[in-house]
Amino acid sequence: PACGQQADPSVTATGVASDFVRELVDVEGGFRATLIGLTFRPSKVLMRYLRGARAGLMSPGRYLLASVVLSYGTRWVLVQTGAVLTPASYIDSTGTSGAEKRVAQVLVETTSQIYRSQWFGVGLTLITAGFFALILRRLLGEELTSGGGAIASSAFLFGHATILGTGIWLLLAPLIFLSTGRPVGFALQSAVPLLVTVL
Repeated sequence: PACGQQADPSVTATGVASDFVRELVDVEGGFRATLIGLTFRPSKVLMRYLRGARAGLMSPGRYLLASVVLSYGTRWVLVQTGAVLTPASYIDSTGTSGAEKRVAQVLVETTSQIYRSQWFGVGLTLITAGFFALILRRLLGEELTSGGGAIASSAFLFGHATILGTGIWLLLAPLIFLSTGRPVGFALQSAVPLLVTVL
């Protein structure tokens, strides 16, 4: 009774959303400081975290989760505004007919369901970050003395690549759409995040 927490706190959708936004903009240990640090001095931020500093940094898991949420939110906005092609609109624009169109529609419907599934995206992100952690552990075995350090570094770096790719994509897709008058196709949609991740 002395901790100050409500005895029966309610959980609402707006409460969860406001908690997430508050975590992102928290100045003491939030998103902004981690984003700026990883953008301009990634090795310094990673070494600080691996040496035990936690103040002023978002945890690697929360940073990775924030990157996934921002990526989905950006994708949703771009699809709703018509700036990017969805799988269904791509098939409609190819002009195929008959059996080819039906096979393509089944493939697109299946792909669309997988593509829209948040669990698929989260799972793919976690698996990719896990593989990257194994690569980091193998390449930097002397610097990363523990598996936890490799996982934390991977989560920070993979999350940061996702956020940077999303930011670039958020700027680039509307410009391409406005200049050409056509939604951006899948090749470019895939190329930008992949290029940022590799860099």
